[in-house]
Amino acid sequence: MRGVVAALLVGGCATTAPVVEPEPSAGEREGLAPRKQEPEPFTRSSAEPIPEHLLLDVGVGVFAANIAPDFDTENDPIARPEVRRAEGNYQAYLLKEELNSRGDWAAVRVTPHGVTSDVVVEAAIEDSDGEVLALGVRVTDARGVLWFETRYEVLASAETYAALRPEGDPFEEIYGQVASDMRDWLHRLPDSELAQIRTIAEMRFAQGLAPDAFADYVVEEPDGAFDLRRLPAVNDPLLARVRQIRSREHLFLDTLDEYFADFNRAMFLPYRHWRRATYQTKLTHRRLAQEARARTLAGSAALIDSITVGLQGEDPEPQEQRLAVGASLLIGAMHDDAAAEAYADVLRELGESAEAEIVPHTLRLENRTITLKGALDTQYVTLRAALKDLWQETVGQPVAID
Repeated sequence: MRGVVAALLVGGCATTAPVVEPEPSAGEREGLAPRKQEPEPFTRSSAEPIPEHLLLDVGVGVFAANIAPDFDTENDPIARPEVRRAEGNYQAYLLKEELNSRGDWAAVRVTPHGVTSDVVVEAAIEDSDGEVLALGVRVTDARGVLWFETRYEVLASAETYAALRPEGDPFEEIYGQVASDMRDWLHRLPDSELAQIRTIAEMRFAQGLAPDAFADYVVEEPDGAFDLRRLPAVNDPLLARVRQIRSREHLFLDTLDEYFADFNRAMFLPYRHWRRATYQTKLTHRRLAQEARARTLAGSAALIDSITVGLQGEDPEPQEQRLAVGASLLIGAMHDDAAAEAYADVLRELGESAEAEIVPHTLRLENRTITLKGALDTQYVTLRAALKDLWQETVGQPVAID
């Protein structure tokens, strides 16, 4: 995987955040779970596009591998931690591409954990073995409002693989389902709520840079919701600087998008073959297991029958024949198990070769150059620290604004 070098330019165009009236405090609401809000009885016509200045950014987090630390490969030879980590990158990018193709959103990016986007998509891989893909998907917005939390499952068949387009994915239907559900939710939000989501996302980013200056603009309630209390003036110089620095974060995320695109291109063919192999392996393993069980039962019955006949004093020659048949069936069952394990060994090798590696990023940040290394989340934490330092160098330690 080739490295990516991005230059984060000085300045940057500042966008104007929508100005909205604050909602009443949610402090009296009970419960600590993110607020589940039913959309208002408002439905946007499909012929009525969302105004460009109200389009929402979407951050798609890398899908959680969902592999337990004490995972036992003997019990599940197909699901492997290294495969699942690679799938987490790959599938998140496929969902991002599907959302982009719909034209309902502003920027859609695969993001590290902790990025404040207008809309955040989190997913965990619950099952993935070539025959079934199951995802647990959770979508929230910057207000802390839970749009939905749903389990999606799609099955593939021999016909699915036979009819698969050269560039297609056997489970592409699942990404379309998620995108459609997100569109349905989006189109029930009036312009005032879209503006509020964008504004709260910007204020939350500002609080991360300068907690003292922006502390009382957005308040997090006990239930996890974020309430907008007040806004800075449209021409506030601190707000303008926040927007300039946030543009650096967006450029970094756009650079990561190139990494994910490269990763998916490199993974596409091996992963496609792995899925087809795991599908065939699962079917083969299921058939071998059924045959092994049948042979074991038949073999045991033959042995018991031969012993019973021997105890009854019958002719020893038929008894020896029954013993031979029973032993042959038991040996055949062990051979079938060995064949199934051989398939699992191939899958392990494929999974290890497909595991993702995050390459370092060298960034020019105004008067300095920084190198981001390590895992995706680690690189983002380093970037946020550098952006905060940049804020304090150019603005100074801010004080609360009246």
